[in-house]
Amino acid sequence: MMPRNDFTGQMVANLKLWSTQIAEIQTRVDESGSGPQGKLKDVLAALRLQQTAYQRHMGKLRNAGDELLPDLQRDSDRMAAEFSWSYAQVSRRFDA
Repeated sequence: MMPRNDFTGQMVANLKLWSTQIAEIQTRVDESGSGPQGKLKDVLAALRLQQTAYQRHMGKLRNAGDELLPDLQRDSDRMAAEFSWSYAQVSRRFDA
């Protein structure tokens, strides 16, 4: 288990990266002009919801007792993996 401050620092870094990734996808959607923009905008909204949930989870982790840290860190890792998978899926749509 990583120390709380190190783990929350990693979470902050993830959130910054995700903001950049979401902005890049948003730019690609806007520049595409036509095609499945509606569906991609829905996917972007879902990514933003995942990001917001992760941010709320970080608040829980910061304020939780030490006995809860392992479970909260495991949940954070799962959330990060889900975001990465979702981002990879939408990113592949532009690479095709």
